[in-house]
Order: sequence, then structure tokens, then C-alpha cells
Amino acid sequence: MNIQVVEQIRFSLSQPGWTPGRRDMSSLFQVWRSLADSEREGLAKKLTKIDAPSVRVAVETLPTLDARTRGDLARPVLKSYLRSANKDSGSWSEFPLLCLGDGEPRVRKASAQAIGSSWDDIPRVQRGVIVQKLINLLEHCEDPSEKKALLDALGKSGDQQALDALKTSGAGARNLLMLERDLYRDGDASSDGQCHPERLAGHGIVAWFTAGLDAFARTNGLFLGAEILAPGVLKADAGVKWLDLVGHYLWRRSGVAIGRVNDSSVSHLVSVLVQRAAGICDSTERAAGAPVRIRLGRCTERSRSFIWEFAEALSKSNCGMINDGRAPHWEVRVVHDLVVLVPLKIEDKRFSWRDASTEGASDPTIAAALVMAAGIKPGERVWDPFCGAGTELILAAKVVNKIFAQGTDINQGAIDAAAKAADVAGANVNFEVGSCLDFEGAPFDVIVTNPPFGMRTVRGGARTLLEEFFLTVRKRISDDGRIVLLSHAPSSTVLWARDGGLRCVTRLPIKLGGMDCQLQVFSK
Repeated sequence: MNIQVVEQIRFSLSQPGWTPGRRDMSSLFQVWRSLADSEREGLAKKLTKIDAPSVRVAVETLPTLDARTRGDLARPVLKSYLRSANKDSGSWSEFPLLCLGDGEPRVRKASAQAIGSSWDDIPRVQRGVIVQKLINLLEHCEDPSEKKALLDALGKSGDQQALDALKTSGAGARNLLMLERDLYRDGDASSDGQCHPERLAGHGIVAWFTAGLDAFARTNGLFLGAEILAPGVLKADAGVKWLDLVGHYLWRRSGVAIGRVNDSSVSHLVSVLVQRAAGICDSTERAAGAPVRIRLGRCTERSRSFIWEFAEALSKSNCGMINDGRAPHWEVRVVHDLVVLVPLKIEDKRFSWRDASTEGASDPTIAAALVMAAGIKPGERVWDPFCGAGTELILAAKVVNKIFAQGTDINQGAIDAAAKAADVAGANVNFEVGSCLDFEGAPFDVIVTNPPFGMRTVRGGARTLLEEFFLTVRKRISDDGRIVLLSHAPSSTVLWARDGGLRCVTRLPIKLGGMDCQLQVFSK
């Protein structure tokens, strides 16, 4: 053992960002067994990221090492080789097959593990050869740990030949399910196809809201008097259809109730889905013969083992649906005893004009609540003194005819984004750069805004600005005028409004981003 070389390797390991180079490889292999377990573990991770020249040295050196060292190094070296060969197809060699054909079970196991996590780096023309090699090894394998590695590698291959082999090998359900899922996904040319929940006749519409807006939604429109299933979750009247939601702006996510269960066990969930399978499949765009991909939602509150059990039961039902958490069409949620199918691939046009990237852009459902609470009537004059991206005013102009809408903001970028969004939405709104304290305009009937609490503003900060605004705003509204805003400091805004000669007539608690806010309405 060369003590100097060991210390040199240890020093290199202590340097952030160090990766073994071509000249390090022979020294590294020479002292490998002299390193501590933790050092070998750290070095093995670095060996998965070596460059092409270093890979060539490692590939040449690995077969000359003792069996134990080959077992340690086969996995990281083979992973680096596959990654490097994927970038340079001309460098592909028989190295993976040589590793799989090694006389030591531990080397074959490590090689199978490397291949199982690197299928994306293996060219399609080479996959068939490697799959066949894994199948041949599986037929004669006696070591349990090696067999598991072979089964896992085949289960991740996405190869039909591997699927046929696993079905006759007594492979576990997980390997078969993974392979079936990947085969289906690769064969589905319409993976981004849309869901059409309007084609499902269920037991009503279930919708999720921002906490507080559910109570507001129950006071008007489609969700008037709706059933409360859970905090923030409402079930609309059975007569409400999915297409009715197009003009309702308060919900964040909605789904169709397709059945009821006595409990949320696997058998109950799968039975409901199987009963509605024909309708679910007809409501999903996908390639001919491809299955509908679904996932279990968080509301089921189940473990990973429950999900695998569910996936296996669904697969065995042959109902045209599979569990696929990476590219699902639908999400299955259980709320109380209702099984709800939530579309994940759907075109929601309610706020398609909105620029969410603009600094200070309001949450669209909050903006909708402000507009609805304002009760704007045709012909009224509406002003947003802190308009940001203009969501409130654009929405108001879209849902109420013939209003005069004016927005001001100190941020030129926000004004530009608001004007562009209004143009896309086809809404007639005037936007102007300027401070709310300096803006001169005739008295307005409605002031609706989501003011900039907690953000940098001119004139000494948001709180100072808002306090000054409330002291001067009374003269800016008509005799029947009202001010509607979202307050992040409810007690303060009520106090400032009172000092400005206004009274608070509505206080609706809203939980937003962990903050206790209020939707507040003020009048003279």
C-alpha cells in the first residue's frame, strides 16, 4: 500500500467539486481497498460523473482488479460509461455485456443495478441485446440478491420482450406494473390529450377553494347553499354540470363525483372505477388502445404500499385504466364517501389572459372574489389604485357590461403587462403609471384592489402609503360608493378607514399563504 497515494486521494476527496481525472484512475484503483467505507462511498458517487478519457481508463482497468473491487466499482464505472457512450455513439463497445458476463455474482448484480437506472442512456439498437442478456442470466440465476437486481432492471426497461419474460419468471407485481406502465406511456402518442369531464354524468360537481372563499361561494351562484364536504371543499347541487363552471371564477380545482364508497379501501375504489370505466375512457383523449392514466390524490391519505396494491388491482381488472403517477389524465380523490375524479389535463380558459409572472399579480380566485363582493353594476366607474397586472379590473370589465375601468400603479412593467392582458382578454380598461395619492380623477363608484402589503413601495413603505390613502380616499368615491380590498392587516385597515370617515360593512376571513387575511368592504 502506498501511503502517499492514499493521502493524496483523501486530500482530493476533501476538495469541493473534485472529480477523478484520467491520471487519477490508476492510483485510485490501486489504493481502493485501503480507503475507509465512507471514503469509498463518496468516491463511488464521483465515479458516476467522470469524463470520457477517465471512463476509457476505468473500462480498461476494471477487468484486471480483484473480484471484491470489481463488485464495488462495476456500478459507478458502468453508469459513467453508459452516460458517456450515450453522448458519443461511436464509443459504444461490449463493455456492458462483459460486466454482465463476469464470473462473480456481485459484479453481475452491480452491473444490473447500473443498467436498471440508466436505460435512458442506452441506445434503442443496444437495448434488445442487453435485455436478452438479462433474461438469460435470470433463467440461470441462483443468488437471491442478483435475481432481484435482474428483475428490477428488466422491470425498468420499457421492453415488451422483458414483459413476456417477467410474466413467466414469477416476478413481483411492482416490476410488472412498472413495465406495463412504461410500455403504455411509450406507446401513447397522445400523452398530452385533454380530459373532458363534461362527458361524465356523476353525482355532482365537487370544488376546492381558497379557505374562506368556500363560504363566500355558498352565498351566491352555482354553489348557493352547497354541501360542505371538508374545509374548503364544496359539493354543488346535482343539477350543476361541468360546463356551468366556465363562468364561475372562485374555484381552484374541481372534479366530478362518480360514486360512493363505504370506505376508501382498494376494493371499494377499484369497484367504483370499474363501474364507471366506459365513461371515464370515453372522456379521455388518448392514442387508440392506450389506457387512461390515473393517480391517487392526497385526500386518500394512504401509504406507498396502498398505492401499489391499488395499481395491481386496477391492472388486473382490465378496465382500460392504469395507475401512473408521472403522467396521469385524472386524479382520484376520496372526500367523505364520495369518489371524485379530478381532471389534470384540461384547458381552463377562465384566466387564460392573465400574466402570472408579473410582480404583484393577484391570485385570480382572490381577484374574482373582490370583483364579486363589489357588486359592480353596468355604467359604474371603477378604479384600482394598486392595479399591478390588472386582474381585478380586467375581470370586472369582462363580467359587467359598459363600465369605466381605470387602473394605476407605480410599476411601469406591471402597467405594460396589464395593458397586454386586457388586449388579450378583449377588455376595455385604462391603465396609467402613477401614485394613488397623486392620481386625479372624477369620483368613482367602486374602488376594488389588492394593495401591496409587505412589498416595497414609495413614500415610506406599504403601511404608510395605505394609511395616507385611507385618509384621502373618502372624497374620491361617490355618495353610494364602496371600497373593496383584500387586507393582510385587517385591524389596521379598519382603523385607518374609520379615521378617514369610512365604515366597514363586510369582513370575510380568508386564509392566504398561511396569513389570516380579510376581504373587506367599506362605505361612507
